[in-house]
Amino acid sequence: MSDGSMYLRIKRLNQTYFVLCQEDDTIGYLKEQISIATKHTTKAEYMRIIQPKDNVPLEDDEEKISKYEEIKNESELYVVFQISDDEWEGVHIEKTDADNNE
Repeated sequence: MSDGSMYLRIKRLNQTYFVLCQEDDTIGYLKEQISIATKHTTKAEYMRIIQPKDNVPLEDDEEKISKYEEIKNESELYVVFQISDDEWEGVHIEKTDADNNE
Protein backbone atom coordinates (compact mmCIF):
# COMPACT_ATOMS: atom_id res chain seq x y z
CA MET A 1 0.00 0.00 0.00
CA SER A 2 2.24 2.75 -1.25
CA ASP A 3 -0.58 5.24 -1.80
CA GLY A 4 -0.54 6.34 1.85
CA SER A 5 -3.21 3.88 2.93
CA MET A 6 -2.54 1.76 5.99
CA TYR A 7 -4.17 -1.27 7.54
CA LEU A 8 -3.91 -1.24 11.35
CA ARG A 9 -4.84 -3.85 13.95
CA ILE A 10 -6.08 -2.23 17.14
CA LYS A 11 -6.53 -4.66 20.04
CA ARG A 12 -8.57 -4.57 23.23
CA LEU A 13 -9.01 -7.55 25.56
CA ASN A 14 -9.99 -10.44 23.26
CA GLN A 15 -11.05 -8.19 20.36
CA THR A 16 -9.17 -6.90 17.35
CA TYR A 17 -10.44 -3.97 15.30
CA PHE A 18 -9.12 -3.80 11.74
CA VAL A 19 -8.95 -0.19 10.60
CA LEU A 20 -8.17 1.00 7.09
CA CYS A 21 -6.84 4.55 7.20
CA GLN A 22 -4.53 7.03 5.50
CA GLU A 23 -1.21 8.33 6.80
CA ASP A 24 -2.72 11.80 7.07
CA ASP A 25 -5.72 10.61 9.14
CA THR A 26 -5.71 11.53 12.82
CA ILE A 27 -5.66 9.58 16.07
CA GLY A 28 -9.22 10.84 16.53
CA TYR A 29 -10.18 9.17 13.25
CA LEU A 30 -8.94 5.81 14.55
CA LYS A 31 -11.02 6.22 17.70
CA GLU A 32 -14.09 7.17 15.65
CA GLN A 33 -13.69 4.01 13.55
CA ILE A 34 -13.56 1.88 16.70
CA SER A 35 -16.63 3.68 18.05
CA ILE A 36 -18.46 2.81 14.84
CA ALA A 37 -17.34 -0.82 15.14
CA THR A 38 -18.78 -0.95 18.67
CA LYS A 39 -22.06 0.49 17.33
CA HIS A 40 -21.31 3.62 19.36
CA THR A 41 -21.58 1.81 22.71
CA THR A 42 -18.37 3.66 23.60
CA LYS A 43 -17.80 7.15 22.25
CA ALA A 44 -14.39 8.06 20.83
CA GLU A 45 -13.82 10.63 23.57
CA TYR A 46 -13.78 7.77 26.11
CA MET A 47 -10.97 5.88 24.33
CA ARG A 48 -7.20 6.03 24.29
CA ILE A 49 -4.98 4.60 21.57
CA ILE A 50 -1.76 3.14 22.97
CA GLN A 51 1.52 2.18 21.29
CA PRO A 52 2.58 -1.32 22.42
CA LYS A 53 6.28 -0.44 22.39
CA ASP A 54 6.15 1.85 25.42
CA ASN A 55 2.47 1.73 26.50
CA VAL A 56 2.21 5.50 26.07
CA PRO A 57 -1.23 6.83 25.10
CA LEU A 58 -1.47 8.88 21.92
CA GLU A 59 -3.49 11.67 23.53
CA ASP A 60 -3.76 14.33 20.81
CA ASP A 61 -6.78 13.44 18.69
CA GLU A 62 -5.79 16.05 16.10
CA GLU A 63 -2.30 14.60 15.58
CA LYS A 64 -1.79 12.86 12.26
CA ILE A 65 -0.82 9.20 12.24
CA SER A 66 2.19 10.03 10.06
CA LYS A 67 3.77 11.90 13.00
CA TYR A 68 4.41 8.57 14.71
CA GLU A 69 7.26 6.83 12.89
CA GLU A 70 6.49 3.54 14.66
CA ILE A 71 3.02 3.34 13.10
CA LYS A 72 3.29 1.73 9.69
CA ASN A 73 1.08 -0.42 7.51
CA GLU A 74 0.02 -3.55 9.45
CA SER A 75 1.07 -2.07 12.80
CA GLU A 76 -0.59 -3.26 15.97
CA LEU A 77 -1.91 -0.76 18.51
CA TYR A 78 -4.04 -1.05 21.64
CA VAL A 79 -7.21 0.73 22.67
CA VAL A 80 -8.47 1.15 26.23
CA PHE A 81 -11.78 2.57 27.40
CA GLN A 82 -12.44 4.99 30.22
CA ILE A 83 -13.96 3.37 33.32
CA SER A 84 -14.71 6.50 35.36
CA ASP A 85 -13.68 10.17 35.42
CA ASP A 86 -10.00 9.56 36.18
CA GLU A 87 -9.72 5.82 35.59
CA TRP A 88 -8.90 3.92 32.42
CA GLU A 89 -8.74 0.23 31.62
CA GLY A 90 -5.32 -1.33 31.63
CA VAL A 91 -3.91 -2.99 28.54
CA HIS A 92 -4.95 -6.63 28.90
CA ILE A 93 -4.53 -8.50 25.64
CA GLU A 94 -5.53 -12.15 25.70
CA LYS A 95 -3.33 -14.47 23.67
CA THR A 96 -5.14 -16.78 21.26
CA ASP A 97 -4.07 -20.11 19.83
CA ALA A 98 -3.16 -18.27 16.60
CA ASP A 99 -0.83 -15.95 18.56
CA ASN A 100 0.88 -18.93 20.15
CA ASN A 101 1.52 -20.60 16.79
CA GLU A 102 3.46 -17.67 15.31
